Amino acid sequence: DRTTSEPVVTVTGNVTIKGNVYIEGDDAGNEIGQTALRVSNGTLHLEDGSQLVAYGGSGKTLLYTDGGTAIDITEGSQITGDGKLVAIGGDVLWGNGGNAVSGKGTIATKKVFLQGATANTSNKAEAGKAIDGDVKVISSSTHIEDGTMISGAENDPLADLYWKAGINALPPLEKFTTTDNGNNGSDNGNNG
Repeated sequence: DRTTSEPVVTVTGNVTIKGNVYIEGDDAGNEIGQTALRVSNGTLHLEDGSQLVAYGGSGKTLLYTDGGTAIDITEGSQITGDGKLVAIGGDVLWGNGGNAVSGKGTIATKKVFLQGATANTSNKAEAGKAIDGDVKVISSSTHIEDGTMISGAENDPLADLYWKAGINALPPLEKFTTTDNGNNGSDNGNNG
């Protein structure tokens, strides 16, 4: 059954990522794209030099489905380490754009790239948020942006960020640029 929005991967307890991991939620066959990753009751640790890229499932199978959330964090859980975390909300046709991160927890990695998905004004849809809920981000280098609204036939300004998995072996890693916030880290609070 491809109509689930339950996560592709659920991390429970303490898990360490070494190297590069790419997760993409499935397209929405029902109402919302699939969540790529859920961190539940534990800590996901990204080792130095590692990269975790998560995409919420797109809402493009049907016209008005919503984009999926890239990463869902349950209360008390965290993503830590000296690696780079990338989370991009699921892209859509006419539904609500997917969120990059949702839930309640902490992200404390060396680099963080969170991007909400674009939405179209034609259906009173809402753009995706970088952070939906109470997620604290502590990082020395970030990109945290909500999605924007476009109208009608405009091209998605974020199109180059999405992984064309059937065409390209890897996501467009060179596009996930972050801005240094200084050496002490930055607390971006509860953005959203």
